[in-house]
Amino acid sequence: MSYVQAFNKQCLNFLGEMAKTYPENKEILPIKNQYLLITKTNERWGIQNFIETCWKFNSNIKENDERFFLEYDLSGTILDDLNLKKIWTHANDNTKKQIWLYIKVIFKIVEKYLNSKNSKKISA
Repeated sequence: MSYVQAFNKQCLNFLGEMAKTYPENKEILPIKNQYLLITKTNERWGIQNFIETCWKFNSNIKENDERFFLEYDLSGTILDDLNLKKIWTHANDNTKKQIWLYIKVIFKIVEKYLNSKNSKKISA
């Protein structure tokens, strides 16, 4: 499985878990379906969009800095579409742990993807 495929799978799993955890949030399933549709036609769209909009917060994620969820401007990202700021403020500690795990794995996949692209450039 490529990093792009792993990224898309992890994002879809995250959206699925969020939909189960927050069934009252009727926005999540349409976001998941839209993500699935877009990545079927352009597999790299998700990871490219994430790099452009969220990668700059990598150090915050590594440090478990919850300002990522509460203070930073995530507009134009899938996380903003999920209304993650509102979810975070009402989530219990266990749910926050689960969200952190998903977000950290997503960032780690992106890091590996970027490292693989950079090593290909160096060896070329």
